Amino acid sequence: MEIFEFNNFVFGDDIDIDPADIESSGIDIRIGGKVYKLNVTEMEDIDDSFKKEYKDEFDKKVAELNDAYQKKMNTLKSVFDEKVSELNTEIDKYKAMQREISPVPALTSEHMDMGLSVYRSGDSIVWTYKTVYAPTHVNANRIDPAFAHRMITPVLLVMTVTNGNVIDFKVHKIIGGGKFRHYHSLSNSDDCWGSFSYSSVNVETPDDAIRLFNEAANVLKTINKYSLGTSNPKGLPRFSTVEKHLLDPDTEVGDVKYNQRIRNIGIDSVTTDNSDSVWSV
Repeated sequence: MEIFEFNNFVFGDDIDIDPADIESSGIDIRIGGKVYKLNVTEMEDIDDSFKKEYKDEFDKKVAELNDAYQKKMNTLKSVFDEKVSELNTEIDKYKAMQREISPVPALTSEHMDMGLSVYRSGDSIVWTYKTVYAPTHVNANRIDPAFAHRMITPVLLVMTVTNGNVIDFKVHKIIGGGKFRHYHSLSNSDDCWGSFSYSSVNVETPDDAIRLFNEAANVLKTINKYSLGTSNPKGLPRFSTVEKHLLDPDTEVGDVKYNQRIRNIGIDSVTTDNSDSVWSV
């Protein structure tokens, strides 16, 4: 929309009339059907008082015109500003409505079978991913699988994305959505992720989300004894107890046999490769 400046014009600024320059070339008098012309035969200066009187009257009329013009323009501008304000309000409502109805990324049945969900929250997209918390190592030492399976817990990874970039990443309980406390939970709202950096990672598609969720799930398999958030998370063994069930690095471990309770939640095996640990000391 192009806005034109209209309220700075002043009547009289571009009027080039000076009463002092007025000269008479004569006077015509009409009487009946005849016109009598009186021609100038001699020039004399018009009385200064007459010139001043004429100029004052002229300036007065110009000022009146200018005052009337400014009042009209002020009224028009007030109406214009009011309409602009109303338009901006409607635009804001439209943008808010657009955000509310903006579609979330489409998921396939395969994505949902893998545990992925997505929904909109205000200006953000929130991705959730069903997986398990299943520590297998403490640093480089393997946790005895016979003991480690006791810690296997279904969890919900929750990732918030704004403008395509991740701004928050948490581990929640699978039921109720409350924060899941584990050995690297700093509080009821924050987790320590070591060198796993999610901040500002670009996530736009379901496959992008699954890749980052799997990376986070892999991080959770390793407990870093030098970077604990808590040594006694509710629902999990004390860390000192976990340390009593560590195996020597050269200990061979056969196939892990999970009990029926664990198999009932869809877990047949847990990857135990610890070569890609990202925890920092």
